[in-house]
Amino acid sequence: METEKYDFSKGNSLKNSISNYDFYCDGYGNNHKNGNGYVLGLVLSVAKVKQQFSHLGSNTLDYINAFDKAEVAETNIGKINMTTVSSFCGPNGLILGYDILASKDLEKHRLNLRKHADLNIYSLEPLLLSTKALLGTIDKPVFPIIPGAHIPCAGKHIEAVGPVTLYAAVALGISENGHLNYTLLMEDAGLIDDSPEEEIINNLVGSVIEVGCNQKTKYKTIFVGMKKIHVEQGMVGCALISAPYLLLPSKAIGASSDEFIKLSLESWIENIKSLLK
Repeated sequence: METEKYDFSKGNSLKNSISNYDFYCDGYGNNHKNGNGYVLGLVLSVAKVKQQFSHLGSNTLDYINAFDKAEVAETNIGKINMTTVSSFCGPNGLILGYDILASKDLEKHRLNLRKHADLNIYSLEPLLLSTKALLGTIDKPVFPIIPGAHIPCAGKHIEAVGPVTLYAAVALGISENGHLNYTLLMEDAGLIDDSPEEEIINNLVGSVIEVGCNQKTKYKTIFVGMKKIHVEQGMVGCALISAPYLLLPSKAIGASSDEFIKLSLESWIENIKSLLK
């Protein structure tokens, strides 16, 4: 089969990933003018609320309350309509915090996992910070998602009544061809009993490698992160991983998309301070 001739450069992907708004992000598929690009953000969050709406037949309302609290506990991804999708980012997509708005300290947080000592494994935290810097928090929004937007999101979540300890974790596998191939997300959420955290992290990394074997893809770099929360009796907790497929507002990018692509996270934050005053 002849390879389709298409511009998969980062610049073209970014130009195809712009929302209809100056200051609001939107979801992939909500702007038909600019093509089929998207930006993939990463959110990892935990939260707990008082159990107050449950009865013998259902915990549903308290579970929803805990989930909604987790959506805004750190990075604000509340007030949106999530559509659950699978966990790949292809050449039309850009990883927030890796392909664009990457921290200068991105590769300083290397993890030494004895089981995977031959791989380049890094903390996911700088990528989480990039998404938070773009969207902001519920108290200090930056370029938030427009309320009511329909947003495709990869992810997993778990809710439970205390006493219990919950965790959410995710690994991001960057293929050898990087942006021109595809990136894989592997999400996990569950209960921590006697399982050490390192075992959970090792399992995530191992799952990325195994799925890569199934898909005949090798990964040069893996980012991994985990958060946990202890939920006391009388409380309901939620642990959440969400990776929204976003369109960026024009003001976040600025006058030149080519210059935006070159910006580190730290430089971009300095550039937009005057805009957001």
